[in-house]
This record gives sequence, C-alpha cells and structure tokens, in this order.
Amino acid sequence: LFIIENIAYLLRGADWHPTLLTTMKLIVVIATLCLAIAVFSFGRESNLQSAAAISRTRTHSVAPRFQIHRQANRLRMLSGFAEKERINTEVDLESPKVVTMEDLGKGEKKVFCRCWKSGTFPLCDGTHAKWNKETGDNVGPLIVSGPKEE
Repeated sequence: LFIIENIAYLLRGADWHPTLLTTMKLIVVIATLCLAIAVFSFGRESNLQSAAAISRTRTHSVAPRFQIHRQANRLRMLSGFAEKERINTEVDLESPKVVTMEDLGKGEKKVFCRCWKSGTFPLCDGTHAKWNKETGDNVGPLIVSGPKEE
C-alpha cells in the first residue's frame, strides 16, 4: 500500500508523457485491484482486529467489502484520478450557486445538512448516517446556535 500511495503522489504533481501517464494509471488500477483481492481473501488485520471489525457490522460479508471500497477510494483520491462528480444532486440544480441565509434568535439552535442528501434541506434529517455507512464517508451536520439568553 505504501508503494502504491507513493506512485499516486508522484503522478499528481508531475508533467508526464501521455502514454507513460496512461501506463502509470493502469498500474495504480491494477494495484488497487490486487489490494482489493488481498483484503477480500486474506484481510489486512490480525484475526482479533478482523473479528472486532466484523462484529461492528451487521453481517460478516459487509466488513471486507467496506474495506475494499474504502481503500480503493483512498487510492483514487491520492492519485488524483477520482472522477469529478457533483456533490449536490438534488437541491436547486438550476441555480448557479445554492446559498442559504438564516437569522437565529436568542437561544435558538438549528442543525444544517452538509451531505446534500437531506429531504429537509437546508436542515439536517440524519440522512448522512446512511450515506456514511454506504460510502465510508464521515460527513455530519453543521450545528449553529444563536446568542445565549441572559
């Protein structure tokens, strides 16, 4: 994994010949697949750590798949080859920029969505928990408090 991460780091900042760059991208993809197969087949952790990781999941088959997904995403991000996707896929898509302004009264508190998945956007409805579980992300809400009452 260390070697793969270093290759990915080198690819990001260098001015490579297109053919060599394509070859290096292919190497990163193959290395990612090899890592995924190794994690799925053998696991990276000791048996005790694997048992602990599996016990935190709902089924035994979830832990290896989650680890593979997380490692593959990490390598794509490090290499700079991750596809650029829209973060916001649901809210006010025709607007050039989504801006929300709120005035909070004394003692008032609001919880705002940062995952763009909430059905009550701009307020958080907890949808980020499902998103985090599916993707391995760690997004959470923004909690804002108004001035304290005296």
